[in-house]
Amino acid sequence: MEEDRVINHLHTIADSGDILAVKWNPDDSHLATACADGTVKIYASSSGNFIRTLNCRLTADPMPVTALQWRPPTSQTKTKNVLVATTADGGVLHWHATSGKILHTIRFDQENQVFCVDYDLEGKYFAVGSKDMSVRVYDESTKTIIAEMQPGWGDVIGHGNRIFSVKWRDENTIISAGWDNNIIIWDVRAQRAVRAIFGPHICGDSMDICENKLLTGSYNIKDQLQLWDLNTGHNIFTQTVVSNSRPCLIYTAQFSKSDMGTIIAAGGSGSDEAYFYDSETLRPFGILSNLTHAVYSIDFAHTSNKLAVASGDGSIRVFEIAKNRQD
Repeated sequence: MEEDRVINHLHTIADSGDILAVKWNPDDSHLATACADGTVKIYASSSGNFIRTLNCRLTADPMPVTALQWRPPTSQTKTKNVLVATTADGGVLHWHATSGKILHTIRFDQENQVFCVDYDLEGKYFAVGSKDMSVRVYDESTKTIIAEMQPGWGDVIGHGNRIFSVKWRDENTIISAGWDNNIIIWDVRAQRAVRAIFGPHICGDSMDICENKLLTGSYNIKDQLQLWDLNTGHNIFTQTVVSNSRPCLIYTAQFSKSDMGTIIAAGGSGSDEAYFYDSETLRPFGILSNLTHAVYSIDFAHTSNKLAVASGDGSIRVFEIAKNRQD
């Protein structure tokens, strides 16, 4: 008996304007969206009902919210549902999403756009990547910088262009990538790079980690989807993602969360589609097509096989991936 996966559409949350990021909160009861008009919107995930808007604008001109991350819940954190938003006008804003109250704001130089954010597994630290090619690590409790990884120059390994994705591998290791076609692996204690992998052109939250595998999705016309061995830095899988002769220029790629990464999802522009792969066989099993705008963000739920797909048409589509038994 063979089991095939089936992608079932549950509901669509309709809004307006580009949605650049979507994230489930830790218990999957809510969805947060990062919007191009400088706001974050919170929805009930089961019904799609709108709950509230968080205004993240730091300047007169509405600049996009570029990334979102929920703080991991721990026994040491009293306040739950803390959401961090980064903005294109240089902001890193901590919100209490339940009450809609702003908790803390970090202001970069207005010209230094912040593009990505990630927490370590314990929620003690968070890292951000920005236009100035630096990765900064902050203490969550004090919001002070504890490490700053500088741009590359000469023989010093570092980034040479904007950083669009940053991920914690463990408490001492951060991985970042962006426009310079380099994946940089950093030792936070030494505040220096320990390895660089050349290749992926990262233009969004299109990098993820599962055990010793690194997933990357590139904004390219070929070889967009790749897997890398983090222990050796070697490439172990490369796939050109194309549909009806149209390549997918990837903005987002992620492993599934609730089942230890058995599914890979990716989406982008060009073909304006989302693609799904079995991470063990590396074979595709589904495509979300008939979309009219680019897919900017995909996020899997933490506790179930649901996922949210956000696109430039202002919609968040919620799906469930089920197993269909074939005799």
